[in-house]
Amino acid sequence: MCPRFHIDRVGIRMLCTYRGPGTEWLDDRYADRTFLGSNALTEMYTGSGLILDQAAIHSAPTFAVVLLKGSLWQGNAGKGVIHRSPQIEDGSSRVLVAMDAIWN
Repeated sequence: MCPRFHIDRVGIRMLCTYRGPGTEWLDDRYADRTFLGSNALTEMYTGSGLILDQAAIHSAPTFAVVLLKGSLWQGNAGKGVIHRSPQIEDGSSRVLVAMDAIWN
């Protein structure tokens, strides 16, 4: 689980949640990327400056196939999709399938 907003260092990643809440992503125009990674101030980025508008956080519905371009996608360096694993309530579970495309 990755509870912090981040960008994957892959070309493209497919995610599908079969049980529990779906992956959350942040519209790029409402994010300040300078607060990603080591520049993050708090665990969940509350008040860190990364999220410019809380309403810009989206959640994928159960069974939706989500394709996320990462930083290794051709021409996408530094522009990967900002996303995170959702918070899971105590006693709940989440089943997620993640697949990465691999090429040479």
